Amino acid sequence: MCQSVCTGYIDSSLEARKLQEKYALLEEQNSRLAAELTNAIEHSNELCEKVVLAEMTRDRLRERLAKITVDTGLVRRKTTITLKDLPPNR
Repeated sequence: MCQSVCTGYIDSSLEARKLQEKYALLEEQNSRLAAELTNAIEHSNELCEKVVLAEMTRDRLRERLAKITVDTGLVRRKTTITLKDLPPNR
């Protein structure tokens, strides 16, 4: 009888230890994934800030171009430039 009870305690102890190890592994993975997510969010925020700054710069340039066009009385036409139109790098 003692042998079956002792075996039960040993089995429970081993199972508890396995669960603790699994829990520790999951906690480690969770911490790593949370850190990676934080880095991805920060990177995304930085990219969004760059987009906003680029759009603000574009708007200022458009305003300056419109003012120059009015000041000079020149008519502006929309042009499309492709890579083929650019001179080759030397």
